[in-house]
Amino acid sequence: MTTQPEHGHELIPRAERTPEAVRVALARLAPHRLGEMEQHKEEALAAAIQDGKIGHVQH
Repeated sequence: MTTQPEHGHELIPRAERTPEAVRVALARLAPHRLGEMEQHKEEALAAAIQDGKIGHVQH
């Protein structure tokens, strides 16, 4: 279902809650912020590993 704000323009659908879907949506809407997203993702992963909240990661 799409939402229409008062000014009449249809909004794009919300991205799925996966890293790849968010990256695709960001690339479409604000490609200049992809580097920032990757940096935050790497920082969050490093912090989780350091805190012991994530173990061995398999692909």
